[in-house]
Amino acid sequence: MTVYYADGTLATGSDDGTSWADAWQGEAGLQTMLDTLTAGDVGNMRNTFTLTATLDVDTNSGSDGTPIRLLGHNAAGVVDGTQAVIDGNSAATNCMNIANNRYVVENVRFTGATGDNIKITGTPVEWLFLRCDIDNAGASGLDGSLYYSIFALCRIYNNGGDGLRITPGSTQVVGCLVWSNSSEGLRVSGGVIDSAIWDNGGTAGYYTGTIGGAVLANSVVDENDARGVFSAYGPILVWSSRITNNTSVGIGTSTATIVDLYTFIKDNSAADDGSIITSNDKGTATRTITGTIGYIDGDNATMADRNYGLTNAAAARRQTVTL
Repeated sequence: MTVYYADGTLATGSDDGTSWADAWQGEAGLQTMLDTLTAGDVGNMRNTFTLTATLDVDTNSGSDGTPIRLLGHNAAGVVDGTQAVIDGNSAATNCMNIANNRYVVENVRFTGATGDNIKITGTPVEWLFLRCDIDNAGASGLDGSLYYSIFALCRIYNNGGDGLRITPGSTQVVGCLVWSNSSEGLRVSGGVIDSAIWDNGGTAGYYTGTIGGAVLANSVVDENDARGVFSAYGPILVWSSRITNNTSVGIGTSTATIVDLYTFIKDNSAADDGSIITSNDKGTATRTITGTIGYIDGDNATMADRNYGLTNAAAARRQTVTL
């Protein structure tokens, strides 16, 4: 394992990536680091990398058990949750093109591309984005086919298309905050757990097109501009969540079966659509969703009556979210 260093603003030192004092510098230096990293290596990053062109991750992959790691630090070179920033600066089409496998990206913000902040150009597998921000892209925050990957404790917001657009692929979203994207907040073929999705446009806050099963659990889906949740194929399990105040239906589907357990669905602006069958909180009966306020599980229980664990995502990021 080799550790390398890149600094977005450094203008002194040897520019050879061997230490913070001699870190690779700026946009060109970060591309050099991305081309140099091999399985098991760590690429340390700090400050803001202002781009004029797209960065490419297309040289080396991590291996099973030894991923390549990109780790953001604060200006002092300490890991304290401060993000290194990759800024498209309204100049780069994408912040980063991804074609290789098995990376861990932690404490990095991707922002300001004219197209997608992150563009998947191949069919990469096993990426983990941890405590990253993906925001303010001209198109989607991330777009492409990404398999067996996880977004954990990330914030995905203010993108001009979808927040995450991963079709096809198999991706899990855990403990994330997703808001104010112009199209779908999450258009992913995978599960969403302990997350909050609000104020997104498009077809739904959470749109899943998976042919296999998907899960929405312990999450809030609120005030999206159309449906709260939509499944194009399904099936999908909605469990212990809150789906409220969406401009269209709370839950919609074209061909899928949606199973609901312990979920609070209320005050959406239209009746839930499609062939949706739900089970009650004991899982012993089925019934069809009807009515303009959606379906309320647990014999009209209110949120105060149950502990759904819906604050987990915010607590994990040490912040308060008001919807």
